[in-house]
Amino acid sequence: MLKQDSETLHNFMQCDSRELLVRWTNNVLQSTFSKDAPVISNLLTDIRDSSIYAHLLYAISDELFSRSQLDQLLAESDLTTRAEQVIAASKKLNIPFHIFIEPEEITSVSCFL
Repeated sequence: MLKQDSETLHNFMQCDSRELLVRWTNNVLQSTFSKDAPVISNLLTDIRDSSIYAHLLYAISDELFSRSQLDQLLAESDLTTRAEQVIAASKKLNIPFHIFIEPEEITSVSCFL
C-alpha cells in the first residue's frame, strides 16, 4: 500500500514523484521477498549497486528471471559489470531500460533514475 496508515489522504496527495516511486518500489519488493526484501530509502544512493533493479526484475518476471539468475547477478562485485548485467537482463524481458540509461549512469548516480 502506498499510503501509510497514519497518513491523511491530503498528505499522501502532497507526496512528490520520488517519494511515490520509493514507496512503490518498497511495496513491490516487500510483497515479493517479505522478510528478505531490500529496502530503498534514498532513491539516488540506494540504486547505485543495481541490487534494487535486479530484485525488481525478479519481482516482475520470476518466470523469466529466476532466483538463481538473481543470486548470480548479485554475486557480481564489480558495480559496472552488475549494472551491465541488469540492463542485459531487462532487454531479455523486453524492458527497454537500455534506451534510457547506461551502466555508468547507474553506478555514478549521475541522473535521476
